[in-house]
Amino acid sequence: MIVVLHVSKYKGIKFIFGFFSMALFHIFYFFNKKTTPFFKLMGTGRNGTFDLVPDIYKWAIMSTWVDLETFEAFRQSSFVHRYLDSFCEKQSFIYLKPLKVHGLWDNIQPFEVNELAPSSPEIAVLTRATIRPSKAVSFWKNVPAVSDTLSTTPGLKFSLGIGEVPILKQATISFWASESEMKAFAYQKNPHKNVVSKTRTEHWYSEELFARFEILKIEGDLY
Repeated sequence: MIVVLHVSKYKGIKFIFGFFSMALFHIFYFFNKKTTPFFKLMGTGRNGTFDLVPDIYKWAIMSTWVDLETFEAFRQSSFVHRYLDSFCEKQSFIYLKPLKVHGLWDNIQPFEVNELAPSSPEIAVLTRATIRPSKAVSFWKNVPAVSDTLSTTPGLKFSLGIGEVPILKQATISFWASESEMKAFAYQKNPHKNVVSKTRTEHWYSEELFARFEILKIEGDLY
């Protein structure tokens, strides 16, 4: 299995095609028999992580595929990518191999873990959660403290906030130079460590998923 994260950026008034794509592309992914059953069409945030303010110019698709060749065949022949090539200013494709997964995404575990050792120390990390409506205010009050530390975090190469539903279904995917630097941020430094603790004591999430990936290939700029 490979996981493909596709990020598209629209310019000016063409942002409206990003909105349309979220409904339109669902049809083509749903009926495409060559992909594995998991795909998500998502908006993005502006600050590299969970964000209340969406970036209306940038949109993301995460999908799982049997192999790279199957995805490339879809990319070359589908209406989805003809649409994107016509209206997008920029596109990025990040190819990932699942290494470790814990938790569920909409009641399923979507990623098949590959037991082979990664060929590079660089990793990508996905953290995704469904926030309980009764806990949303408490959760969002704690987000800025973590967001403010991201730009100066050693080892962090890039991060992007993505989400299926504003406010309540949110995720962050981050790219790290090494697993040790990721762990230092996640478990040894405040305020992120404090937020992780609060997720347990305050029961913010009704569902969560944590996954690590090997970064196989990146096409386009991470922006």
